[in-house]
Amino acid sequence: MEIIYIVNPTAGNGKAKMLIPKIHEIMKDKNLSYQVIETTKKGDATLLAKKAVNEDAKKVIAVGGDGTINEVVNGIAGSKVVLGIVPAGSGNDVERLLKLPKKIEDSIEFAINGRVRTVDLGKVYKGYYINIASIGLDAEIAAYTQVSKKYFKGKWAYIASLIKNLFCYKPIHAVITIDGKEMERNLLLFAVGNGQYYGGGFKILPQAIMDDAYFDACIVSHIPRWKIPLALPALIKGEHDKYPFVEFIKLKKIKIKTSKEVKLNLDGEISQGSYFEFEIIPNALNIIGH
Repeated sequence: MEIIYIVNPTAGNGKAKMLIPKIHEIMKDKNLSYQVIETTKKGDATLLAKKAVNEDAKKVIAVGGDGTINEVVNGIAGSKVVLGIVPAGSGNDVERLLKLPKKIEDSIEFAINGRVRTVDLGKVYKGYYINIASIGLDAEIAAYTQVSKKYFKGKWAYIASLIKNLFCYKPIHAVITIDGKEMERNLLLFAVGNGQYYGGGFKILPQAIMDDAYFDACIVSHIPRWKIPLALPALIKGEHDKYPFVEFIKLKKIKIKTSKEVKLNLDGEISQGSYFEFEIIPNALNIIGH
């Protein structure tokens, strides 16, 4: 099979599933063998992607949001298989990162015939990620947004989570080791990654480059709660380097130990722990993008 489409039918409140007829329509006139497979549960996309690698597929196209992309990345990392993306989630930060076409027909065509580039991947635990990992206020907001979605729709779920965490969040004491150098911080936010955007468009790592063999990290020390809303516009634009409580660092490896268990937001997927090791893996993924 030349191309495997892995579709998360629940992504984007069903948007991804609605794209299946359009995929068939576009593919019918191409002299390419292909298959469209829908996931049924969390982790399916990784298993399906690994199967595609074992069956010598040339390209796997992820149809869904950043979480779906993350799962597919973990199925093909280190192989020769090319990743294509048809964005169909809510945040779509990887879409911004790769400057993918906005129009659905164009994004499908681009996933099939677009330029292939080789990019680095982040590694934490035994898994890979393409964009950004974070702990702190933003990870707590992302985690609680999943709860608030039961009571609020769309952006209001995020806003409800933001308000709740602004009042309740307490700074985390952390011991951070960057390329062998140790330091301590009371963290409001910590992000390390290969891409610039997260959280649906917040430009947290404005200097990040996907293929320079380095991570970028942003460390935001604890500040009074009332200052946080004032800093949000700068964070959205990637202009938060003007604040004295913000540090930017380029690095290869970083270890972080927190004083208590915290949420880890990994390309939109939430887990928990108190010790993390992050490492950049150069040239680990072939992907369609600008």
